[in-house]
Amino acid sequence: MHCIKIPFHCQTQIVTYVSMSSSSPEDDEDCVVAVKFLAPQLSFCKPAGKSKPEWTNIKIESSCFYSSRVMFSKKDDMFRIPGSGGHLIGSWDPCKPSDDPKL
Repeated sequence: MHCIKIPFHCQTQIVTYVSMSSSSPEDDEDCVVAVKFLAPQLSFCKPAGKSKPEWTNIKIESSCFYSSRVMFSKKDDMFRIPGSGGHLIGSWDPCKPSDDPKL
């Protein structure tokens, strides 16, 4: 098996999954969008809160989350990524972003 190493900056140009905390960012000022990239990065943004939305970028340390989808848990107000194999779930709080997820 051969691995092709893709430069990190190229990987952040490829979006793999997107999730929102609300079904309508126009109606919900607190709506947060999470974007998962091919790179080990998760980014958050509040599209309706300010005139120019700012992105918060999180580096995903554990490789078990690299190929998984991101989803929003309304119950816990957190974005979650299941680890490969389904034995682990990483949770990120968009209001208190951290490189270390709650497991």
